[in-house]
Amino acid sequence: YIAHNIKELLGFSASNMPFAKVFNINTEIYESSGATSSQQLGIMLATLRYYIKLSLDLGFSVKDVFSRTSLSFSVNRDIFLEISKIRASRILWKKILDEYSSELINPYIYALSSGQTISQFSPYTNMLRGTQQVFSALLSGADAIINTCFDELVGQSTETARRTSRNVSIILQEEAN
Repeated sequence: YIAHNIKELLGFSASNMPFAKVFNINTEIYESSGATSSQQLGIMLATLRYYIKLSLDLGFSVKDVFSRTSLSFSVNRDIFLEISKIRASRILWKKILDEYSSELINPYIYALSSGQTISQFSPYTNMLRGTQQVFSALLSGADAIINTCFDELVGQSTETARRTSRNVSIILQEEAN
């Protein structure tokens, strides 16, 4: 049943949406369950291999898989470890791609603020942690960064929290020239 759905989805996207991402390899749930960065990269590799095998079995090319796959990583507190994790994912992606093709297809990488670092009792500390996580994601070269609101565990986020969350990457960009 899954193979049939993937075949229809890949076929539809190939003819109607040439730049759409069909697969997203998201390691956020594993990070929130305590997986190390190495384990998250291993899960990413295993999932990518599964998508390649399944797609080849369905008659699609390796290019179809790589051009339609994005990666999502949760960014935690350790700045240098998180930068290394996302940069290593690009290197590992290229190593697998090199096994099948000589054409370079860069992964589209989403970086998400880690839910593990948010505290219900110190929302302003959450703002600092979120800024640190966005900083790590920016330095790692992530294509899209999703920052959580600093007060999201308290209830419905305020307009100030949503605005701050949106503007963190803009402020960091301006400060770095």
